[in-house]
Amino acid sequence: MNLQHFSINNPPASLSPKASLGGAENMLMITTRRNRRGARPMDGKVSPIKDALSGDGFHKAKTAYEHLKTVTPVFTPSLKEAIAQCILAYERETGHLIPPAYRKRIVRDLAGQTAQPQWQTNKQERLKAALWIFDRLAAASSAPEAVNQMACVLAMLETYAANRLQLIPEGFSLDPTPLRLTEPVQETVKGIPILVSYGIRHVSLFNRQGAVQIQCLPEHLRGADYQQRSQIPGVVILHKADAAGQSFW
Repeated sequence: MNLQHFSINNPPASLSPKASLGGAENMLMITTRRNRRGARPMDGKVSPIKDALSGDGFHKAKTAYEHLKTVTPVFTPSLKEAIAQCILAYERETGHLIPPAYRKRIVRDLAGQTAQPQWQTNKQERLKAALWIFDRLAAASSAPEAVNQMACVLAMLETYAANRLQLIPEGFSLDPTPLRLTEPVQETVKGIPILVSYGIRHVSLFNRQGAVQIQCLPEHLRGADYQQRSQIPGVVILHKADAAGQSFW
């Protein structure tokens, strides 16, 4: 898999090697399942699965995976306006429009045997734009505020993306599964309580003071030492201090 490295601080046309959504140990994406009987999302084992395409398409594994519940964004007039201004700034400063949301169904024939259908999407590009916008919002002063900011950015950006139908490449159709922030679960790293939200080849970390760090998805989710991983070059995709200017760790 050849995933482009990117920095949210630079336009997509000039991607830097600062961070990646992929990597030798991180070419994974996660889908999980909520128990139908109402158990908590993390009661069962969270199982990462390998990406099947260099975009964001993936095999539907024979083993059933369910999605974690997603965060419902709560907009305030000021937050909505701030995100709208950041979207305009993205298009002005990078020279790129918010990418349209599209996907294509791919069926490959290998050695005379038809493989399971795959979906190729541009979720990776939409995520890059979302992180660029999120990074330019005012810093948060608590974990709930930061979580809501991220959920609102994704919701607004995906609304823009779904309305850019005229920009969808030939052969692709509208992607009906928008990016959403999965409901964070509480974890403890070296005695530090944090919230962790699992995404496409990445995890979003939120601390109590409102700082945010986004890392490539670790191969083993249970007991991952996110603090130690943050010291490894290329693992951190985004680091945003809290409203007091304090870093995540």
